Amino acid sequence: MTSSDNKVPQAIRDRVLLVNGKFSLPDANAKATEAIRTIFSEAAEKFAALLEQTEVKYDTGRAIHALDTLQAAKDTACVSVILPFASTDPRGLARPSDANAM
Repeated sequence: MTSSDNKVPQAIRDRVLLVNGKFSLPDANAKATEAIRTIFSEAAEKFAALLEQTEVKYDTGRAIHALDTLQAAKDTACVSVILPFASTDPRGLARPSDANAM
């Protein structure tokens, strides 16, 4: 999708707020981001422990890619519960603020 005018789409403005941390999260969503981080952290630790076993042979590049993919999945999962609150949507679906929830 391209834009012929200089108006930035709402979706881009929302993501700028997300990057800047300019939003407030309800407690349930804040706890969800913590839980998501824990889930993916544990998966990364278990993967690293598996690779440390002396009998396991692995490709370092693929292992790094697997961890990078895990990081991207964690980020996407966190954003899924943050983005609705990092919005300037005029319908009032979110409450932007100066609070840094990250």
